[in-house]
Amino acid sequence: MQEESTPTKNKNNETLYLFFACLVLASIIFGYILLVTYILGAILSASDIHLDWHFILSFTDSLKWPLLIVFLALLFRKKVPGWAGSLASKIKRVVLKFGGGEASVEFEEIEKKQENPEPPDSPPEIQYEVSSVQEDDHARAAEFWKEMYNFERLYGISFGSQLSVLFYINEQNGADLPSLKKFLDKHVSETGGRVYTNITEFLKFLINAGFIIWNQEELKYKITDRGKKFLNYLIIQNYSLDRPG
Repeated sequence: MQEESTPTKNKNNETLYLFFACLVLASIIFGYILLVTYILGAILSASDIHLDWHFILSFTDSLKWPLLIVFLALLFRKKVPGWAGSLASKIKRVVLKFGGGEASVEFEEIEKKQENPEPPDSPPEIQYEVSSVQEDDHARAAEFWKEMYNFERLYGISFGSQLSVLFYINEQNGADLPSLKKFLDKHVSETGGRVYTNITEFLKFLINAGFIIWNQEELKYKITDRGKKFLNYLIIQNYSLDRPG
């Protein structure tokens, strides 16, 4: 028969020592409680005060559960972290299995939101509403916060490459399709992002958001006033362009 290895023996001995130590500790505590109870009983008896022994026994009996919990906690103190770590690892694997990774999940969510976005406020309507109540500070403030809310929402459903393209169009004071395709390909190769084969479909989100328009005279996509305000909002909020997509 093969003899047990030294680490296994040490582990078994440690568990055995711990068991007896806890047993001794529990006995000492229980004995101390009985001693105190006996002394109190003697004092109360001497004072002709009735002592409810049923209550005392019930009280001491209830103490066995806390002692048992302490014993079990000490006995398995080294195994609990391992169990917790294993459980966390399994949960993480399940999340990754069904979601394809955090970046993948976020990308899919953004893509779905872009396919069915909430209708954004058009810039002409906002300008008209503000001009019609230009003397009303409260109305102007309400329109301002409404626009900021829309910017926050649109940032949350935008791809990083779309934001980079918007900055590029602003810096170049407009860009045609070949220039945008070249810039986007370079951006994807540098960041390792998603490859887009249909540049027109890619720009649809920026157009629907009112950030860019097609200038028929210059044959370029130009940034709108709203698009400039949106970029200014991103800069003020110190928002990152490092987003999925």
